[in-house]
Amino acid sequence: MPKARSTKQKTKRTFKHGIPNKVIQEIFPDRSQRTSPAKETYDLLRHLILAGKLKKGEKLIQNTVAEELGMSDTVVKVVFSRLRRERLIISRKGVGSVVK
Repeated sequence: MPKARSTKQKTKRTFKHGIPNKVIQEIFPDRSQRTSPAKETYDLLRHLILAGKLKKGEKLIQNTVAEELGMSDTVVKVVFSRLRRERLIISRKGVGSVVK
């Protein structure tokens, strides 16, 4: 009886066009340094909170933040979730998110 093949295969990560990431990084080194919109938004809000530019108790409205930064509501929702996990903001029932 033949052995069943494993469905998991080890593959090298590639871009859509099939070129391995390692090759792309050698040709375009700056491409590997790009960050996601969520990371950029998180870094910005975290910096503003830690620098005291967003004061304790200041209300943060997801829609407004998304609009001001030109990001989608989904990206800002993910960022707010991470900031809550790190206890930089808290959610209050009926109020929304505020800086802790």
